[in-house]
Amino acid sequence: HDHALDTWRWVLRLEPHASLSLQLAALLHDVESPDAGRSANADHPDDYLGSKCAEAEASARAVVAILESLSTPPPLVERTRALIAEHEGRASNEPREPATTLLANADALSFFSLGAAGFARHFGLAHAARKVGHGVRRLDVEGHSWLGRLQLPRTIRALVFETLAEPSVAPPVAVDARPREAAFAAEPRP
Repeated sequence: HDHALDTWRWVLRLEPHASLSLQLAALLHDVESPDAGRSANADHPDDYLGSKCAEAEASARAVVAILESLSTPPPLVERTRALIAEHEGRASNEPREPATTLLANADALSFFSLGAAGFARHFGLAHAARKVGHGVRRLDVEGHSWLGRLQLPRTIRALVFETLAEPSVAPPVAVDARPREAAFAAEPRP
């Protein structure tokens, strides 16, 4: 649960006025992740993004059941589900909506600030390299700015730099904050 709480804190650090759906998504985004001590995508190194997206979809389905059992208003359930389902990324380069990007930033930054070193020790350097690469690729300009300020262990920092040096990793593009603010203002309120 440390990662869930830390992801929620990152959401609030990045967007102090985050909607309830975004806060719920941060807290529940990994509700269906593999058991502690095992990483499902360690078995699928060739399709890391695919396995992460499948985990996100499974968590999104589980969150619907959880929130519906609590009589949560349907628009809030659907919005939370959508954020969780999309937060790991897409196979295509089509842009994500601002709230999903913010959740992806918070999730990745939590990994880097809270668990990257332990992950590498537990799962090994090869799997850590895939996870670090996935995290770096998910970050937008704001996320990269925060990543640069974190005190990362030397090994993790080296993996970050290796990912950034890959020709296939496009440098993050600056985004205008106004569409993001408008998107948050337009979210349904319970």
